[in-house]
Amino acid sequence: MIKNKGIVCETGVQQPPKSPDVAAMKQVVTALSTIVKRAKKPAALAKEARDARNQVLLSDYQTEDDINEAYGYASITDDERIMLLDCMNGKNNPKRQDLSEAEIFLFEMKDIMIQAEKRLHYLEWEALSPEDKEQSERRTEEQKEYYSKTRSVLAS
Repeated sequence: MIKNKGIVCETGVQQPPKSPDVAAMKQVVTALSTIVKRAKKPAALAKEARDARNQVLLSDYQTEDDINEAYGYASITDDERIMLLDCMNGKNNPKRQDLSEAEIFLFEMKDIMIQAEKRLHYLEWEALSPEDKEQSERRTEEQKEYYSKTRSVLAS
């Protein structure tokens, strides 16, 4: 057992002392995680609907030449032409303006969650004592050396 500023760790792993900032940020990350989980279903449904719509549009054209010909006769817009060609070639990277509100919400919430997780990591790091930071950095270097040796053995 290791005693770390009043916190006894059964596993021997150093834990940062409890900080109100760390505790609050953990709550933020947990709340954001819940929001992201709830937002996934509507975003998936919107993506399925968009994909189905694209397949219906694509069913009118057999080849890329058919799509380009329809564009030449102004039957479809340039954006529709690009989207149809991408779908025909197996690419499905819609532009942001083509995404649904649910998909954009999920994208933005994931981005906010990533930033909150980075902030939490930073706060946890700052809460560590200098000795714990040094020990962590030493472990990281040891792991890097181990993995580089393993890669070189596997490569040869």
